[in-house]
Amino acid sequence: MRSIFILLCLLFAGHSFSQEYKITGTVSDQKNKDAIEAATIYAETIKDSTLISYTITNQKGAFSLEFKTKEKSINIFISSNGYGTYSQRITLDKADIGMGAISLEQKAVQLDGVSLVGERAPIKIKKDTLEFNASSFKTRPNATVEDLLKQLPGVDVDGDGNITVNGKPVNEILVNGKP
Repeated sequence: MRSIFILLCLLFAGHSFSQEYKITGTVSDQKNKDAIEAATIYAETIKDSTLISYTITNQKGAFSLEFKTKEKSINIFISSNGYGTYSQRITLDKADIGMGAISLEQKAVQLDGVSLVGERAPIKIKKDTLEFNASSFKTRPNATVEDLLKQLPGVDVDGDGNITVNGKPVNEILVNGKP
């Protein structure tokens, strides 16, 4: 019975060293003072950058970060897409800490233009099927399927119209998935 009492005292003593804290504030755009919704606020220990707690801002840019720690001071970081990261070291000397209004500076960059370039392999091998990308082979605008087949590597078309690929007869040819 005595050992259970000592164990409970140790558990409560260890738990009592950490204290509850609540940090509140609002986050807004530095230029137009609009509230920033879904900005991330997180607290880290100073000595090893261990995450203590995190939260996000609401529609009005307000946040309330609640956590327990035995640290005497912590680092607070506030970040959002398109904005620079705000950081501040806070001394935990009272349970409720108000940071007030915090303005984030925009870090967006206007691009002159964007080029999207897609590449498609001229040949795909799917189990026992070869798939050729017809646009990868140059033909005349009014070319027939036979003209295209003659340009494909390993494909032979004889005088009777029989098609072989690497010496093996072809059972079926699909164009855009249709026979």
